[in-house]
Amino acid sequence: MDPRAVAEQAVAEAMNRVLAAEREAAAAIEAQVRDSERLLEAAREQRRRILETARHRAARVHAAAATLRDRELGRLDQEAQDPSLEAPGQPSAVSAAVQRLAAALTTNDAGVA
Repeated sequence: MDPRAVAEQAVAEAMNRVLAAEREAAAAIEAQVRDSERLLEAAREQRRRILETARHRAARVHAAAATLRDRELGRLDQEAQDPSLEAPGQPSAVSAAVQRLAAALTTNDAGVA
């Protein structure tokens, strides 16, 4: 065989190996990109679930607080109409109701999590 033909054949084989390696690398990169995109989408979905759960919990806490507030305001209105509750030396009905409301809002007795 002609030495020039042997050299050209060797160059062609080397180029083919380089091209094959490039194709393999490109395929591996594409696979990693797809895996990364799947992981990102899974993380986004988890974030959406966490946010939705937090919104539901916040809504329940707000509803429970509103119920307590309304109950205390109703009781306050009733106590304000009862003059017998204003005994000398006793805390006023308003003061007592405010203290009860503050205690109710700062404890976890409502069963809301």
